[in-house]
Amino acid sequence: MDVPYTGRDAACIGGQASAAHQGPQTSQGKGVAPLSQDTRPPAIVLGLTGNAMGVLRSLDRLGVDAYGVYSDRSAEIARHSRRLRTRYRVADPAAGEQVLRALHAIRRQAGTSTKPVLLPTNDTYSRFISLHRDELEPGFSFRTLPRGMEEAFIDKRQAVSICRRHGIPIPRSCVPDSFAE
Repeated sequence: MDVPYTGRDAACIGGQASAAHQGPQTSQGKGVAPLSQDTRPPAIVLGLTGNAMGVLRSLDRLGVDAYGVYSDRSAEIARHSRRLRTRYRVADPAAGEQVLRALHAIRRQAGTSTKPVLLPTNDTYSRFISLHRDELEPGFSFRTLPRGMEEAFIDKRQAVSICRRHGIPIPRSCVPDSFAE
């Protein structure tokens, strides 16, 4: 089987909605108005480190089906979340073809007429979306910076410089030039 990911870790949880998908709830336990089932797109969370946990909780509260893509079994703890319908492991997140194939497999599995929303949770996947935007746009929804700006904001030194140049308030930032600094 010619697939770019190293395998699907889990099938749709029990083949049906898990307890996490039995209805959207706010943190106060009050229901929130879910989007229409016909218009609610699934979400694909790219990178399942700790940053993804908050994203998954928010999606779950809204009743949005979430799928995940990850690469590092030791660091990506959100891959264990019950809020994921399915998770796909890619050997190298920088290898665009692997990630593209995993995304298309998830889209087919989701079986929806609406475009899944891509939610990158780290610089690697933000860069991936920026580099592959033309290939992704027909089948997925996402937000990205204008061409050429993505790298500037991934490089923290450049991001600080841009913010200062445009008068955007930011916390005091220091970028050391060496390990000794």
